[in-house]
Amino acid sequence: MKKVLTLAVFTAVLGMNMYAQRSNTPPPPKGERAKMTPEEASKKQAERLQKELGLNQDQKIKVEGFALTRMNNIQPLREKAKATENKEERKKLHEEAKVHMRTFDESVKSILTAEQLPKWEEHKKKVKANHKRQQERRKAKGGKSQGETIEGIDELDYD
Repeated sequence: MKKVLTLAVFTAVLGMNMYAQRSNTPPPPKGERAKMTPEEASKKQAERLQKELGLNQDQKIKVEGFALTRMNNIQPLREKAKATENKEERKKLHEEAKVHMRTFDESVKSILTAEQLPKWEEHKKKVKANHKRQQERRKAKGGKSQGETIEGIDELDYD
C-alpha cells in the first residue's frame, strides 16, 4: 500500500512540475518579433538549402554570400517601397528588386550540380506557392496582401 501511495504522490508531483514549466504565452505578433539581421537570415537560408539541395560546405558558403548580397541590395528597396504611396515608384523599385533576385538565382544555379538543379527549381515552386497561400490568408482576414502593400517585393524572397 505504501508503494502505491508513494508512486501516486511521485506521479502527481512530476505532473505538476511539468505543467508549471509549460509556457502558456503565445508567440509575439509578427510586427513585434525581433527581426533577423541580413547575416543571420542568409546563414539560415544557406543551412536550409544545404539540407534541401544537399549542398557541400563550399557551396553553402557561396550561397550564404549570394544571399547576403541579395538581402543587402533589396532591403533599401523594401524600405523605400513601404515609405512611398506612389504606385509608379513602387513598380520601379519592384523591377530593381527583380534584377537582384535574378542575379541571386543565376549565381546559385552556377554552383549547383546537375542533380541539385531540379531540387532548386522545386524549392522555388514551393516558396512561391507558400507565399501565394499567405497572401490569400491575409486577404481573407480583411487585410491587404503583401503584394498590394509594396507591389510584391517580398514575393521575391526564396526564404
